[in-house]
Amino acid sequence: MTRGYFNDTAKLFCYRGIKKRYPKSYPSLLVKFNYTTVSSRLWDVPYSEYQQYLYDRVVDLRSLKVTPMSYLKIAELFKSEGLLTHSGKEFKATHVFSIYKKGKVREERLNRPDIMEVGQVTITQI
Repeated sequence: MTRGYFNDTAKLFCYRGIKKRYPKSYPSLLVKFNYTTVSSRLWDVPYSEYQQYLYDRVVDLRSLKVTPMSYLKIAELFKSEGLLTHSGKEFKATHVFSIYKKGKVREERLNRPDIMEVGQVTITQI
């Protein structure tokens, strides 16, 4: 049970003889929009420490300033050091090329900027 009354025309609320004026009410608005995000960072399978070590070594040897090493020479160097592929096999030039190529693709994917788009905005009064 309410003990006051509300006068809609004057926007007044009376309770025990005390009148309070309510502020002007604003219309309720509904804002609709589409937000789209495209990110390649949602799926990240990390390299093992050994895979990262092999990739870093291959990149360093391939990017020497004076004479970059070929894939075959890098494979021979790894064999002489006793290193094996991540699956435990002896290194060949194709293994070195695969490490280099897939590592570059992975770096490009992880460093790609995210795409964020806001679609059409509509505002309607409720």
